Amino acid sequence: MPVSDTFPYVKGKDGTESDQHVRLKGLAVYWLLTRGFDLEDIEEEHPVKATSPTSNTTGYTDVYAESDGSKVHVECEVGQVRTGRGASWALERGDAVFVFTEDGIHRLEYEEVESEPTRLNPSDETWTHTVESLTRISNLPMLDLSAYKSE
Repeated sequence: MPVSDTFPYVKGKDGTESDQHVRLKGLAVYWLLTRGFDLEDIEEEHPVKATSPTSNTTGYTDVYAESDGSKVHVECEVGQVRTGRGASWALERGDAVFVFTEDGIHRLEYEEVESEPTRLNPSDETWTHTVESLTRISNLPMLDLSAYKSE
Protein backbone atom coordinates (compact mmCIF):
# COMPACT_ATOMS: atom_id res chain seq x y z
CA MET A 1 0.00 0.00 0.00
CA PRO A 2 1.30 3.50 -0.75
CA VAL A 3 2.76 5.38 2.19
CA SER A 4 0.65 8.53 1.74
CA ASP A 5 -2.79 9.48 0.48
CA THR A 6 -1.35 12.55 -1.26
CA PHE A 7 0.92 12.81 -4.31
CA PRO A 8 3.45 11.26 -4.86
CA TYR A 9 1.87 8.49 -2.69
CA VAL A 10 5.14 6.52 -2.58
CA LYS A 11 8.49 7.13 -0.94
CA GLY A 12 10.67 4.92 -3.09
CA LYS A 13 12.70 1.88 -2.21
CA ASP A 14 14.78 2.67 0.89
CA GLY A 15 15.41 6.19 -0.38
CA THR A 16 17.75 4.91 -3.11
CA GLU A 17 15.59 5.89 -6.08
CA SER A 18 15.96 9.17 -7.94
CA ASP A 19 13.38 11.93 -7.49
CA GLN A 20 12.32 11.40 -11.13
CA HIS A 21 11.76 7.66 -10.54
CA VAL A 22 9.68 8.36 -7.42
CA ARG A 23 7.71 10.98 -9.39
CA LEU A 24 6.94 8.42 -12.14
CA LYS A 25 5.82 5.93 -9.50
CA GLY A 26 3.55 8.62 -8.01
CA LEU A 27 2.10 9.31 -11.46
CA ALA A 28 1.51 5.57 -11.88
CA VAL A 29 -0.44 5.48 -8.60
CA TYR A 30 -2.40 8.60 -9.67
CA TRP A 31 -3.12 6.99 -13.08
CA LEU A 32 -4.40 3.82 -11.37
CA LEU A 33 -6.62 5.92 -9.08
CA THR A 34 -8.14 7.62 -12.14
CA ARG A 35 -8.95 4.16 -13.50
CA GLY A 36 -11.02 3.09 -10.52
CA PHE A 37 -8.48 1.48 -8.21
CA ASP A 38 -8.44 2.51 -4.55
CA LEU A 39 -5.25 3.23 -2.61
CA GLU A 40 -5.88 0.02 -0.65
CA ASP A 41 -5.66 -1.89 -3.98
CA ILE A 42 -2.19 -0.52 -4.82
CA GLU A 43 1.26 -1.73 -3.70
CA GLU A 44 4.76 -0.38 -4.22
CA GLU A 45 7.58 -2.86 -5.00
CA HIS A 46 5.32 -5.86 -5.59
CA PRO A 47 7.04 -9.30 -5.60
CA VAL A 48 6.44 -11.52 -8.65
CA LYS A 49 7.53 -15.15 -8.48
CA ALA A 50 9.27 -16.79 -11.43
CA THR A 51 6.93 -18.58 -13.81
CA SER A 52 9.09 -21.71 -13.82
CA PRO A 53 7.84 -24.17 -11.19
CA THR A 54 11.43 -25.22 -10.46
CA SER A 55 12.69 -21.68 -9.80
CA ASN A 56 12.50 -19.98 -6.43
CA THR A 57 13.46 -16.58 -7.85
CA THR A 58 11.48 -13.40 -7.23
CA GLY A 59 11.35 -10.23 -9.35
CA TYR A 60 9.57 -6.99 -8.53
CA THR A 61 7.37 -4.47 -10.28
CA ASP A 62 7.42 -0.84 -9.16
CA VAL A 63 3.66 -0.46 -8.70
CA TYR A 64 0.93 -3.11 -8.64
CA ALA A 65 -2.84 -2.91 -8.35
CA GLU A 66 -5.46 -5.60 -8.08
CA SER A 67 -9.22 -5.21 -7.93
CA ASP A 68 -12.11 -7.42 -9.04
CA GLY A 69 -9.73 -9.94 -10.65
CA SER A 70 -7.91 -7.26 -12.65
CA LYS A 71 -4.12 -7.27 -12.08
CA VAL A 72 -2.02 -4.35 -13.31
CA HIS A 73 1.76 -4.02 -12.96
CA VAL A 74 3.64 -0.80 -13.69
CA GLU A 75 7.36 -0.41 -14.25
CA CYS A 76 8.82 3.11 -14.07
CA GLU A 77 11.94 3.74 -16.11
CA VAL A 78 14.17 6.80 -16.22
CA GLY A 79 16.75 6.94 -19.00
CA GLN A 80 17.27 3.71 -20.90
CA VAL A 81 14.15 1.54 -20.74
CA ARG A 82 14.74 -1.98 -19.46
CA THR A 83 11.93 -4.07 -18.06
CA GLY A 84 12.80 -6.39 -15.23
CA ARG A 85 12.07 -10.02 -14.54
CA GLY A 86 8.98 -9.15 -12.50
CA ALA A 87 7.37 -7.42 -15.48
CA SER A 88 8.27 -10.28 -17.81
CA TRP A 89 6.85 -12.90 -15.48
CA ALA A 90 3.68 -10.88 -14.90
CA LEU A 91 3.23 -10.64 -18.68
CA GLU A 92 3.74 -14.41 -19.01
CA ARG A 93 0.93 -14.93 -16.50
CA GLY A 94 -1.39 -12.75 -18.56
CA ASP A 95 -1.42 -9.71 -16.26
CA ALA A 96 -1.52 -6.22 -17.76
CA VAL A 97 1.93 -4.59 -17.67
CA PHE A 98 2.58 -0.91 -18.35
CA VAL A 99 5.83 1.03 -18.44
CA PHE A 100 5.95 4.69 -17.45
CA THR A 101 8.85 6.59 -19.01
CA GLU A 102 9.71 10.25 -19.23
CA ASP A 103 7.97 10.42 -22.62
CA GLY A 104 4.75 8.58 -21.84
CA ILE A 105 2.92 5.41 -20.95
CA HIS A 106 3.64 2.20 -22.84
CA ARG A 107 2.04 -1.25 -22.70
CA LEU A 108 4.35 -4.27 -22.55
CA GLU A 109 3.08 -6.88 -25.00
CA TYR A 110 4.24 -9.81 -27.03
CA GLU A 111 5.01 -9.34 -30.71
CA GLU A 112 5.67 -11.94 -33.36
CA VAL A 113 8.81 -11.11 -35.36
CA GLU A 114 10.53 -12.80 -38.25
CA SER A 115 14.27 -13.34 -38.12
CA GLU A 116 16.44 -13.69 -41.17
CA PRO A 117 19.38 -16.06 -41.45
CA THR A 118 22.59 -14.48 -40.17
CA ARG A 119 26.24 -15.39 -40.12
CA LEU A 120 25.77 -16.67 -36.58
CA ASN A 121 22.61 -18.58 -37.46
CA PRO A 122 22.93 -19.48 -41.15
CA SER A 123 19.76 -21.58 -41.54
CA ASP A 124 18.09 -21.43 -44.93
CA GLU A 125 14.76 -20.09 -43.72
CA THR A 126 13.38 -17.20 -41.78
CA TRP A 127 11.64 -18.11 -38.55
CA THR A 128 9.05 -16.45 -36.39
CA HIS A 129 9.43 -16.00 -32.68
CA THR A 130 7.87 -13.97 -29.90
CA VAL A 131 9.57 -11.01 -28.25
CA GLU A 132 8.46 -8.43 -25.71
CA SER A 133 7.75 -5.01 -27.17
CA LEU A 134 6.50 -1.67 -25.91
CA THR A 135 3.49 -0.01 -27.51
CA ARG A 136 3.09 3.66 -26.65
CA ILE A 137 -0.47 4.34 -25.51
CA SER A 138 -0.48 7.91 -24.18
CA ASN A 139 1.33 10.82 -22.62
CA LEU A 140 1.92 10.84 -18.88
CA PRO A 141 -1.17 11.93 -16.94
CA MET A 142 -1.58 15.60 -16.18
CA LEU A 143 -1.77 15.89 -12.44
CA ASP A 144 -5.00 17.45 -11.15
CA LEU A 145 -4.96 17.49 -7.38
CA SER A 146 -7.77 20.03 -6.98
CA ALA A 147 -9.86 17.43 -5.16
CA TYR A 148 -7.17 17.33 -2.47
CA LYS A 149 -6.93 21.09 -1.86
CA SER A 150 -8.28 22.22 1.48
CA GLU A 151 -10.53 25.25 1.65
